[in-house]
Amino acid sequence: MTDVNQEEGAVVERDADGYIVGNDTLTFTVPKDTVKEGAVAGAEIEKAFSFRQVDSDDLANKIITEKKWDLQELVNRKLKADARSNAYQAELLQHKPITTTRTPEEIAETMVRDAIRMGFSESDARAYVDSMLSSLPKKA
Repeated sequence: MTDVNQEEGAVVERDADGYIVGNDTLTFTVPKDTVKEGAVAGAEIEKAFSFRQVDSDDLANKIITEKKWDLQELVNRKLKADARSNAYQAELLQHKPITTTRTPEEIAETMVRDAIRMGFSESDARAYVDSMLSSLPKKA
């Protein structure tokens, strides 16, 4: 079953129970110790999958009731997952090589321009960026 999303004008696919059918793709690397016949260790594989989505509180509450989920627990899990993802990305970034061709001075100027766009005066923006950069640990 399909319908048209009134806000975006997009065609939306729905299942027999009225849930939106979402589609996505995941990618993963075949482990070195794979036991699957014909699999190539280290190969990248894409896998398509479908999932249900809701577009109303009524459908969301129906699922919560059917699954015997707890709304507070769901929110807490989502908050934890977001925090974990942010911490992971921040830690990972420290281990990646710097790939920019811009100089530190060019980056600082971009930061000043961005602060000005946010409403800082030029002198305040420069003071803010200078203060932030001066607090960086000194490289050996």
